Amino acid sequence: MSVKAQTDFYKCMLYVKELVDEGAICRAAAKNGIKAPNLSKLLKRAELFVSEPLFYRTPHGVVPLKAAVEIAQKMRAVQKLMSSISSLKNNPKTQQNPLKLYVSKGLQIVSLEDFSEPVQISSKKSEADVIVSTDKPKRAGSMIAIENKLGQNIRQTVWVCAQNNARAAALARFIVLRFHR
Repeated sequence: MSVKAQTDFYKCMLYVKELVDEGAICRAAAKNGIKAPNLSKLLKRAELFVSEPLFYRTPHGVVPLKAAVEIAQKMRAVQKLMSSISSLKNNPKTQQNPLKLYVSKGLQIVSLEDFSEPVQISSKKSEADVIVSTDKPKRAGSMIAIENKLGQNIRQTVWVCAQNNARAAALARFIVLRFHR
């Protein structure tokens, strides 16, 4: 594959990751300074590259299919690698405070190491940026309910609630996608 073709491929895959993270073509396009129709065309090109559909389109945004989630995870790893390579050239940047995550008793969140920012487990709901609980949180902000399968006939509702900021919303989306594996 030529460098030009590789560049086009990586560009499309990065936009797939952005779309998984943002959940809507308009938001992902605005975040990256392009028009929504152009992002839609890039998405179609990405689907041609991988020879399968990547998203289910709804009136409220897009729902990533398994292949899109896998691409997003791999592209996060590529971005981490590129970030660490560029940090060799640059002076160390000041680290942002880690996001605080509260997980209620009886639930486990596995493998947050792929998330792009540091995450710290909090023992207090009141201090957390993101709450994962079997009880519906009482705080405002973005809230998602997930049905978690514990066995063949056992299901449990899990609530993921994030503070009203982009970093917390990104962590909440990341956790929700982990449940959908």
